[in-house]
Amino acid sequence: MKLIRALWGTRHDIRNEIPIQPREDEVVYVWGKENLKYLTSLGYDTRFVSDINNFESEWSYKLKLDAIDLAYQEFNEILFLDWDCIQIKDIVGLEFNSPSMPLYSYPKNYTFDNPILKKQISLYSWEFEDSYVLPNASYISVQGFNLGQELKKIHKRYKFNTLVEEFSFKLFTDCSLDEYIKNYDSPYLYGRESSQYFWVDGKKVNTAKKLNNYIGNKDIKFIHE
Repeated sequence: MKLIRALWGTRHDIRNEIPIQPREDEVVYVWGKENLKYLTSLGYDTRFVSDINNFESEWSYKLKLDAIDLAYQEFNEILFLDWDCIQIKDIVGLEFNSPSMPLYSYPKNYTFDNPILKKQISLYSWEFEDSYVLPNASYISVQGFNLGQELKKIHKRYKFNTLVEEFSFKLFTDCSLDEYIKNYDSPYLYGRESSQYFWVDGKKVNTAKKLNNYIGNKDIKFIHE
């Protein structure tokens, strides 16, 4: 299974997450000549896709679906990782659910900076106690079929403005939260670490720990920082 990452746009927070040299045998799908030049200088194995940066939005994540589509066509079995998703143990010989993404959550009363996200998250997530739960696309395992193409079809129909890959996968699975945990959750990481929290009305709110406890123990091979 080939490890895949992607880089597009000009967000410096993403640049800061990229290790100064490759840590794994991975391939990066790249948009933008400056991004290509930067990754090449660090020694990454790259696939240049396009220098056109007039995509929907750096925050829409639609290009992640393109990267998954292209990577599947080249390698057939892939594990896509965001730059802040770090492998901490050897994964040789492990079996991966396909397709799979871990889960994460937001407090229902959390104030989003993006008003469109605030509206859409209640439509394309599961309700769990005092939170909204949805797939976390920091880690996406794919084998046996081209998930990228399937999710692009869903996005074309619904035209999501943000969290494209996560909302699309939620609709793709078309199941209950318990069914998702059984059939699509990753056994090797949590979408958000149990120690992470949100500030809501001046108070610390931790929905991750509740969700992770509900999911149960995992054989942790990755962490999502």
